[in-house]
Formats: sequence, C-alpha cells, structure tokens
Amino acid sequence: MDVTDEDLNSIEVNEALVEIANTLGIPLHPNPRVMLQAIHQSTEILIEQSNKEINEVDQQLFSQLPLGFDTGDNIVNDCSKVLRLQHVIGLREIQVAINAKIGQVQSVTANPKTNTKLGKVGR
Repeated sequence: MDVTDEDLNSIEVNEALVEIANTLGIPLHPNPRVMLQAIHQSTEILIEQSNKEINEVDQQLFSQLPLGFDTGDNIVNDCSKVLRLQHVIGLREIQVAINAKIGQVQSVTANPKTNTKLGKVGR
C-alpha cells in the first residue's frame, strides 16, 4: 500500500507521526515522508535487535535444558532435546483438548439445581 501525499498532509497522520517519533526518540522533520521513513527504519532496527536478544536467550535456555541422558555427541543431544520439546508440546496440546472435552461434558452433566424432595439438608 502506497502512502499518498494527501495522506501524509492530513492533520491526523502528522499528529500520529509526531507521537510515534517522540516515542521512538526520533528527531522531528518538517517533511512527513522523511519522518515516516525514519520511523520505518527505526522500527526495523528495533525488531532486529529484539530478535537477536530473543535468539540469544533461547540459545542460552536451550543449552541449559536437561536432557536426562547423554549420547556423547552434542549434535545428537541437541536433536534429542528438540524431539523432547516437540513431544512435550504435543502432550500439552492433547491435554488442552482433553480439558476442553471435560468442560463440555461437565456443562451437560452438571446441574446446580437442588431438588428438596429427594432429601433434606442438614440434620
């Protein structure tokens, strides 16, 4: 989707660009197209940095993940960790599905109404 000059010259768009630029710490520029390009570049840089940080954290967590056994080969150990994680994810999906089915059954079988003719409460 291309941004037209008419879009960029609207008051609402300019106010939004100024707000975003201030949030990102980008200096204001009189040309809204230049500000939009600066915002775009700044967000791309932020996304790249956050992805690198996430990957570093993921690698650190993955290396600390206990395998439970050792094959003597780091590559095989890492593959085993991946398979174990995939298995756990699959088990979690099954558990969520089971919980949903239990909830459906309980919504049909649970009846909070009390019939006083069947018994008495207390002594």
